[in-house]
Amino acid sequence: AQRQWLDKVALFVSPGESLIPRDRSYKQHLSHYQAQAKLMGVCKLHGLRHAYAQRRYMELTRLDDPNGQGFICPIDGGKRFRAMTDEEKMIDRRARLSISQELGHSRINIVKIYIG
Repeated sequence: AQRQWLDKVALFVSPGESLIPRDRSYKQHLSHYQAQAKLMGVCKLHGLRHAYAQRRYMELTRLDDPNGQGFICPIDGGKRFRAMTDEEKMIDRRARLSISQELGHSRINIVKIYIG
């Protein structure tokens, strides 16, 4: 999803330019971005990645969950891997692999930082 968005946006950016407006420096634009995030109640911007990963875990596990409910991620009190059935482990692993790729990581174990 992230890669698709970046590819789409790249069509609107000339070579050698960026998404930062021409009248702002990187530092000015970062300050503006942080101020806007703070207005929305987001204090730590990396927290957006955590929230995204946790939401996606529920969405992705819901697709394969026979009950159609999805799994609460372990970091939020959901089942730990060792307590899962074999079927749940398979669903969990598939979701983690997708999330890893969506976040731009090449290793599935990095997802543990985001969802437990």
